[in-house]
Amino acid sequence: MFVESSCNLTANALGRHVYAWTLANDRPTPGVDTCVISSHGVRFQGSSFVRLDVDLVFYGPEGASLVEPISTDIVGVLTGAYAPYETRSGGRYPDYFLSKYQGRYETYDMLRNLPLQVAYRYSIRPPDASPPMRPHPAVIDRMRDTDCEDYQRLVERWGVWNMDVITVRHRYPKLAMRLSTLLQILYDHGYRYRTIHCDFCRSPLWLFGAPVYSPERRYTY
Repeated sequence: MFVESSCNLTANALGRHVYAWTLANDRPTPGVDTCVISSHGVRFQGSSFVRLDVDLVFYGPEGASLVEPISTDIVGVLTGAYAPYETRSGGRYPDYFLSKYQGRYETYDMLRNLPLQVAYRYSIRPPDASPPMRPHPAVIDRMRDTDCEDYQRLVERWGVWNMDVITVRHRYPKLAMRLSTLLQILYDHGYRYRTIHCDFCRSPLWLFGAPVYSPERRYTY
């Protein structure tokens, strides 16, 4: 069970089918221009879309399913423990059908408590292994008067929270959502992230014979 505090993420509902988990109400975390989509995903061949305003970061090759450890380690994604497979910058992107992933390995309570989990992951990592990042002043201000002294200290040292989390909701009629639709929903609600990490499978609709992939893990903690 998560502990209610000012360090918990807020699940901002963007319509009926998307949650944006941020350290603010009804907006992205101040100073954060990056998010990660945590969902199931499948590729429907022949479908694509064009966007010029975002970079998409993928953790596996086209046609492959992501497997453990990354498939059950959202904290590792948020702390840069996994090397991206490729980054695509603007232009035409392949489209994917996305559906709710949250369940046994990623509960809503866990998502609410992610800032403290991320802070802990950084706290046990040697300084020379931590990716260089400067905390955004708005993030420091947000945490300065919180009841989480340890988190405040880590924010001032590492930056810690630099990526919001986007999830797909399983609401009636429970149909999969296109990636292109999700990106437009984010844009229309003012969540205009510049970089979007795609923590979902890129396997075909029919999984028989599809390869699996696990990205390189930079850290073991």
